[in-house]
Amino acid sequence: MNRVEVTLINGLTIGPAQPEEMDAVCEIAKVAWEPIHVSMVSMIGQDIHDAITGDWRDKKASQIRRQYRENPNGCSRFEIARPLRVL
Repeated sequence: MNRVEVTLINGLTIGPAQPEEMDAVCEIAKVAWEPIHVSMVSMIGQDIHDAITGDWRDKKASQIRRQYRENPNGCSRFEIARPLRVL
């Protein structure tokens, strides 16, 4: 199946993720998951968290890369061609 890139509204584009974008995707995922792990540490402590999750950042990157390899059509890219305002 060919996937196409579509511009939705005001410079917001959705399209298929590309192999060269996987490093950036993995970095975004690490930032997104950080607060979850900080919360886990506050609930169960650093030692238990580390014993359960190990190096969760590398694991998360590996999960994303594996998902892309096994199902590239399941990975999309969103691009915003204008600055975002944070309220």
